[in-house]
Formats: sequence, structure tokens, C-alpha cells
Amino acid sequence: MSEAAVESLLSRMKDISTELLQLDLEEEANFNLLLLLQVEQSELRERVDEGLISERRTYTDAEKSILAECLGLEKQLLEVFRHLSEQANRELSLIANGKITRNAYLQEATQINGYFIDSKSK
Repeated sequence: MSEAAVESLLSRMKDISTELLQLDLEEEANFNLLLLLQVEQSELRERVDEGLISERRTYTDAEKSILAECLGLEKQLLEVFRHLSEQANRELSLIANGKITRNAYLQEATQINGYFIDSKSK
């Protein structure tokens, strides 16, 4: 695989990282696009690795530069994922606490219907 081909694949990986950062991950409609972009990114990594292995060479300085940019974007994306995960955990915790509080005040009656028997007879 030529250096130009590897650089092209790495540039696409960088573009995908940029697209991922721009996605509104709070919109459920973007989940499929997120998955597709991540799969494409993974396939590109495999192609680059296979190309370098088959040629028995390492990355050039230009390729390392693109990889460094990709890594920086991936770190930013990781922070976005971490923030969303913490936010989801806080919301789940609030829901769980709400259920505990509600159950403390809304206990079921042990007997709803019954009969009253007066011990005095007429």
C-alpha cells in the first residue's frame, strides 16, 4: 500500500473523528450514524494495519502527524462519552431514589375489604 493510500485512509479516519465529535449524541436518531461511523473507522484501521504489515514498514512522519490528530480527536470524543455516561448515571440514580421515596409513602394496605362483627347482639 503506497504512502499516499495510507495517508488517504488516515485522513478519512480523522474526518470520521471530526464527524463523531459534531454529532448530537443526545438525539437518539444519531445512534445509527454513530455506529456506522465507528464501524467504518474500525475497518479503516484494519486496512491501514494490513497495508503496513504487508509492506513491512512503519508510519512515516506525515502519517504519524495525522495519527496524532486522530488521537487528539478521539480523546475529545472519549470525554464527550464520559460526560454522557455520567449524566445518564445521575438520571438513573434520581429515578431509583424517586422509586424508593414513592414506595416509602405509598405502602399497600394489608387488608382492603373486611367485615366488622359487633360482639353485642340485639
